[in-house]
Amino acid sequence: MPDIWNTLGEQLREARVRKGISLRDINGEGDGDLSKTAVSRIELGERIPNAASLLVLARALGVSIVFSPDGVEVKPYRRRPKK
Repeated sequence: MPDIWNTLGEQLREARVRKGISLRDINGEGDGDLSKTAVSRIELGERIPNAASLLVLARALGVSIVFSPDGVEVKPYRRRPKK
């Protein structure tokens, strides 16, 4: 797999561990159905996640996933203050 998916997986795992969420808990945290095996394979770079899976992971972990020409970055999500 290309490095971008390994990098994404590593960053998602770090975010999950930092938040104290288990692989099994991801499914209960998001709006979709994502098995612990699927999450594990994404974290290991063995599975390319689709948009729905990325949304489930981002919501469960409270992160933004940013793709750019330079690669991918998983950052803590911060709501912008309402004007």
